[in-house]
Amino acid sequence: MNAGLYILFIFRGMLELLLIRFPQTLAMANPFPFNFPLDPESSRYVQEFAISLGIGLIIGLEREFSKAGDSAHRQSFAGIRTFALTAIFGYLAIVLAHLFLPWFYLAAFTGLIVLLGLGYSFSAKSGDHGGTSEIALILTFILPALVYFGGYLAAVAVAVILTFILAQKFKIHTLVKQLNQQEILQILLFLVLTALLLPLLPDSDFGPYGIFNLYRNWLVVVIFMGLNFITYFLGKFLAPDRSIIMTGILGGLASSTATAWYFSKHSRNNPGSAHLAATAIILASSLMFVRMLVWLFILNYPLLKFAGLAIGILAITGFAIGFFMYRHIIIEHTPTVALPVGNPVNLKDALIFTAVFLVFRWIVAYAGDHYGSSGAYWASTLAGITDIDAITISLADGQYSNLTVQILSVALLIAALTNTMVKYSLCLVMGDRALRILSSKAFLPLLIIGIIAILVT
Repeated sequence: MNAGLYILFIFRGMLELLLIRFPQTLAMANPFPFNFPLDPESSRYVQEFAISLGIGLIIGLEREFSKAGDSAHRQSFAGIRTFALTAIFGYLAIVLAHLFLPWFYLAAFTGLIVLLGLGYSFSAKSGDHGGTSEIALILTFILPALVYFGGYLAAVAVAVILTFILAQKFKIHTLVKQLNQQEILQILLFLVLTALLLPLLPDSDFGPYGIFNLYRNWLVVVIFMGLNFITYFLGKFLAPDRSIIMTGILGGLASSTATAWYFSKHSRNNPGSAHLAATAIILASSLMFVRMLVWLFILNYPLLKFAGLAIGILAITGFAIGFFMYRHIIIEHTPTVALPVGNPVNLKDALIFTAVFLVFRWIVAYAGDHYGSSGAYWASTLAGITDIDAITISLADGQYSNLTVQILSVALLIAALTNTMVKYSLCLVMGDRALRILSSKAFLPLLIIGIIAILVT
């Protein structure tokens, strides 16, 4: 078993013990023999100490595996015991600093840095110039402070991410070597436009129907670029030309409508590829429903609870049909084809998408205000022909006083069915005879389920 996965498996059991079983035991009456008194404050210290120790042990366990598998780093001073002791040292330092001497934590941290500096100089003389273990030790010292101030989940999450990064050292280095200069610049641009710019924008509504909100509007741009970013690098590193499932997923992340157009045309120009085309199209179309659920989860959780079941059933049905078709491809040993991969950070398309989103948001607000539910339904039908994401965000993000959750749910389903019908029409018009038959078997069940969901909503 991969060492990283093995470590994460152990960590999961440890977390369950520390965060669930252990607190339950402490809550029991007289859990220790001889009526040992354990007040709530002491229970808190014991639990936090255990979590901190667990973090040190799991990170140290990964470092121990790493040393055993890398002859160049077997002499490294940092192993499982060092990381465990560093975590204990970090927790005791923050406790003593908070209770007695505020400067003690800074002094302890300074001492750790000096010790690490000496250790690094010794390792460097032996030819080991890497600083991974030293940085990991510093984080192991700091994480108990986060635990002490109540950030249990945050500390655990950082520890999991840190352990994963350490365990995947060689894979990460291999992936980085595959990047060219242009892609590295695109990654930096993505970080600037998302992590740096977004927090600086004001979160306040203005304009007609309050459709303009710099923070939320740019959040749409960020999410759109993020999907495009993920799609690009999945296509680059996971070789979609070897997996029709990955091709369908990438197509669904980018644009399920564009995927339907691309593979419908491909089936006509390449006889015998109908099963491949139908599988990619139905998987991409099913991922469209998943994208809708993600948008609702981010922007409007009450609407997700009302409409999520119907949309989820559509997604599950579509994926089931897609995997059934995929089995036929495996039996037939049908070769697959990769979708064309574009720019990892497509800012132009993201801005155009956001402009379309604002237009549809205004249309939905205006139609709902002047024509009630029928106006919202017609706006959803019109929007579903072009872009499902824009209308989904518009319905989920808008605050329309006269549109109930039921009306918004029906409008979402109408938009989804309209977009599904567009992709089915592309298969019928642009695909060959075999694709027309297969697409009918795939899309008609979805359309029937969607119509029933609208009627019962």
